[in-house]
Amino acid sequence: MTKRGTVTLGAALATTSIMLISTSAHADVKCRTALMKGSAAVTQAIAKILQKCEQGVHDEKVTGPCPDSKSAGAIQKAKEKLAATINKTCADSTGEFAFGRCPNETGADAANCGTILIQSKDGVANCLSCLALHNATELMHRVVYGSRLPAASKDIGKCQATIGKSTLAFYLSASKALAACQASLLKGKVASCPDSKASGAVVAAENKKKAAIAKACCGDDETCGGATCDGTAPEPGATCEADVDCGRCSGGTHPGTDCTSNGQCDPGTCVGLTGHCGGSDDFNAITEIGVPTPSCPGITNGGTAVVAHSGVTGNTVIACVDGHADQRSQCQNAAGATFANAGTIPSFCVDAPTDCAPTGPLHTATVVITIAPGGADLAGVTVNLGYKGVLFPGTGDVTGSPRITSTHFGTVANDNDDSMTLSVTDLGTPITNGNLFTVQFNACGAVPTAAANFGCVVRSASDVVGTDIQDGVSCSVTVP
Repeated sequence: MTKRGTVTLGAALATTSIMLISTSAHADVKCRTALMKGSAAVTQAIAKILQKCEQGVHDEKVTGPCPDSKSAGAIQKAKEKLAATINKTCADSTGEFAFGRCPNETGADAANCGTILIQSKDGVANCLSCLALHNATELMHRVVYGSRLPAASKDIGKCQATIGKSTLAFYLSASKALAACQASLLKGKVASCPDSKASGAVVAAENKKKAAIAKACCGDDETCGGATCDGTAPEPGATCEADVDCGRCSGGTHPGTDCTSNGQCDPGTCVGLTGHCGGSDDFNAITEIGVPTPSCPGITNGGTAVVAHSGVTGNTVIACVDGHADQRSQCQNAAGATFANAGTIPSFCVDAPTDCAPTGPLHTATVVITIAPGGADLAGVTVNLGYKGVLFPGTGDVTGSPRITSTHFGTVANDNDDSMTLSVTDLGTPITNGNLFTVQFNACGAVPTAAANFGCVVRSASDVVGTDIQDGVSCSVTVP
């Protein structure tokens, strides 16, 4: 039996007030602020490093591929800085991070952040750094630089460079605006994110990017797709040299050649007939800067392209890079501020986990709770248990499953195929140091080190009078 994975992680559980995480002025707010800002900072740092490297390859000043040794060293320093910040600020904090397993970002670079299980503060840093590198790589290499042909002229080279720099600027602006909104949310100044200020900043950055690309790439009128042809003769004022400049073949035996109808492409498609002249007014994305058609690569949702455009106008390229930059910044912001997103990130950020068929023995994972010396006894606690290489039968609400046992009353469980949210509420028997749950999994194959396949994060905790406890509570997983 196999089980299809879901595309989101950390589904919200809202059965009692025990599971709500307060954003009041508490010790953990400092940690959450550092976590959110650190995630944004590593995102911006890595994007800058990769864009500089990719532009260097474009200008033939860097051998590549990116990251080269210099940029790889800079990326490692950015990762280490994030880890140091989290370990210093969040050493004893609880509930600042909602994942037991890092979101399952995958791509052609073979990166798979879903292999990271959150077993320590270093695991949190590794997860956010992996996502930042993946997001920046998808955007800068696959979408903006990696698919391009060598520049055919100085003007095309300028156009290419402007697309790269302007897209980076938009990405950084969106990241900063979203992070600033999350900081305001923590302080209780806004009700949700993005608020009107953040949304306005993103729109302003988008308009600035579009204007820069249009000026560098779209001819004398500085309007991508501004000239039109009717297929028989150039429109008055258009800069087309001839009717055949109204389109380019996509596919067929002669991709990129002039066309005015599909029949000329044998058997491909004639694209760009509306709103585009292939003469001096606008660039031809296929033959001049190499942007592939019909799909823009990068973000996937279960293997399906999220942003897909066909055509060759400058507007196509702008829409492509705009959508990717915006969605990538949303992904990283949500991952770095899971406390404000009910433990979820947008579905377009996450690929489905790999199907799994149990072929090995049972593994019993025991979640152990640890309360710092002097801490109060607990009446409720919620944890995320991340796992890989094993399977739990069922998806969604698995409360009452005979595979889940606890000595405490009020157990609630929700399974997401690669992480499980477990909660207990027990006003009769205080929750103290020791075993909290045991969960039985089927092995999906050879599991050489079973303990390394499980990670645990405390989502929330409260004492017997319902007060949130947001530091000094941690969990771990033992596997016999």
